[in-house]
Amino acid sequence: MNKLQLQQFINEHWGINIKTLHFVRNHDQQIAEVTDEFGHTYLIKGEQQQAHEVEAICQFANTMQQILPTATYLKTKGSMYSTTYNHLVYTLETKLDGDELETLHDAVLKEIATQLAQAHQFSL
Repeated sequence: MNKLQLQQFINEHWGINIKTLHFVRNHDQQIAEVTDEFGHTYLIKGEQQQAHEVEAICQFANTMQQILPTATYLKTKGSMYSTTYNHLVYTLETKLDGDELETLHDAVLKEIATQLAQAHQFSL
């Protein structure tokens, strides 16, 4: 999909009016950062996956918010976390604040290990 089609797709399925859209990846998968009319930022992702697997992943990620900072997956107007178009399964999630890490150091690895342990405990 091009920018206009993707904006209309988001409005049709999630009911969100998009003001800006920037493609992060637009090849074998489609990922774009979008901002709505109220200034909220989201990521829309279209990937070749099984829809039922994506639903389970989104549900689990939303549940993980109780212990870890994870993106919130939004449900479509049809009360699902994903929708399919042209062999891609699309999800819409809130964009987390923060900067991308370019290098890992001991303190970051320790934080990752701590959060991984929390996630493991939570999933038991």
